[in-house]
Amino acid sequence: MAFQPKKASEWELFYPKKTASVEFSIGSAMDWPATPTGYLSPASASTTKFAGISQRKSAATDADYAVNTVIACLRPIVPRAVLIALTTSGAATYIGGRYDLLDDVTVNLAAHAVGRIVMDEYYTSTSAGVHFLEPVETGAT
Repeated sequence: MAFQPKKASEWELFYPKKTASVEFSIGSAMDWPATPTGYLSPASASTTKFAGISQRKSAATDADYAVNTVIACLRPIVPRAVLIALTTSGAATYIGGRYDLLDDVTVNLAAHAVGRIVMDEYYTSTSAGVHFLEPVETGAT
């Protein structure tokens, strides 16, 4: 499972370009890289500039893998728009805490170095409702 909006009405589509030659999944958290290319890359543990959630995958076998292709992404239109997220092992006592990513599809509930993701709701020991701390960066679209 990757990131999925809890309420579709709290998100909108936008169409940025992806960074060439990177792999990601539908539902991957995406960021604007530190270098000002204006192209999205999959988010990582050190991401501080979330752009949104990818609505398509990119794999090395895709014809446009090595191209800066336009992709569909979701970005929040309300503060604290909740995403259903895969997490590392956690508990209901983690609600309200600030966490990092493990990778572009998983929240690491054991890491707090960047702290750009807040846990809002507890579902199971490996899934939760989360939101990105505002503001989500709009970057160059």
